[in-house]
Amino acid sequence: MILMLLVCGMSASAQLTLKSEKGDFEARLIGRALFDGGVFFSDKTSLGNAVEVYDVRMGTVIRFLERWTGKIEMGFAKSKVSMKDIYIDACLNPVRQRILQVLIEKKEASAAQILEVLTDIPRASLYRHIKILADAGVIEAVREVPKRGSVEKFYALAAPPADAKTNEGMNQMIQAALIALANDFSRYFSEGGNDPQKDMLTLGQATLMLSDEEFTAFLAEYSQMLAKFLRNKPSAECKTRKITFISSPADDILFLSK
Repeated sequence: MILMLLVCGMSASAQLTLKSEKGDFEARLIGRALFDGGVFFSDKTSLGNAVEVYDVRMGTVIRFLERWTGKIEMGFAKSKVSMKDIYIDACLNPVRQRILQVLIEKKEASAAQILEVLTDIPRASLYRHIKILADAGVIEAVREVPKRGSVEKFYALAAPPADAKTNEGMNQMIQAALIALANDFSRYFSEGGNDPQKDMLTLGQATLMLSDEEFTAFLAEYSQMLAKFLRNKPSAECKTRKITFISSPADDILFLSK
């Protein structure tokens, strides 16, 4: 007689939380292991007891400036590494992008007015996404209007602090600009008939090693080139093109020469 006990789908998990001193950044390191096991009693066969770990997950969940949340999780199974989950939430959700697009175009709008534009989104879902954006500080209620015994809120993109020279003020200005840029692309690709190759949409990135003097000279040359074409007048041959220049933070990179 062979009596066999199988344990399937068992898991063990753990997490570690790291926070910045100012509380503007939080990262939770997460991990879990999934395994199967078999135990044999009164075994008269060649089978033996065994435990197999068939998947190990490791990743991190992040929160940044009370506005952004994200998750990256990788899996290690069958001698292969694969990406299991990766996202950045708050603004990059398609529905929330469309809500932001409406507010960019209208400057301000109530939930009912947004619903008139985004007719394909259920009312309950729209209100939930508006609340997420408001709780994240991406949008804010700029005025309230009494309506039928209740109050109707009008929303707009959250304004940056008065002192834009502070790190927080500069960060909010940059985030607002990036949101507007993302919505430009979202609107472009959501419209049928657009051809990015014909319209010559481009995206490039380069990491340069420059001294402060060299970078100042670089910016001066860029400004001179831009000024040259800013003098162009509307014509049948000219298309309106938006050029966005960003100098972003970069980790130090060690260049090795032979």
